[in-house]
Amino acid sequence: MMVVLATSAFATAWVAGRKDTNFPPRPINLQLDLNLASETELSLVPGIGQITARRIVENRNRLGDFDSVGQVVRVHGIGPKTLDQVQNLCFVAEPSSQGRLAGRLGETETPRR
Repeated sequence: MMVVLATSAFATAWVAGRKDTNFPPRPINLQLDLNLASETELSLVPGIGQITARRIVENRNRLGDFDSVGQVVRVHGIGPKTLDQVQNLCFVAEPSSQGRLAGRLGETETPRR
């Protein structure tokens, strides 16, 4: 038991020391298009975990693209609190004349919030 406690204390001190000196916290700078983002990308947004990210993608596939970020509340599990977090990190690009494929190929589109 003493070995486990000593090892645990050493690991905690080592991680804390490393975190403070080598890895300073940085703000997250995400800008994701709700109509193009993958489950993995969406799960990086605070307030959206893997399950909600999967629901967003399934909803998008079943009902079609989102017209605005606010429309994400149609997804089960997303309410006003999550929407507030999502609005700062996500956008919905206006469809180009060539459709969704143009956005995937990197053409510039005007984001809608």
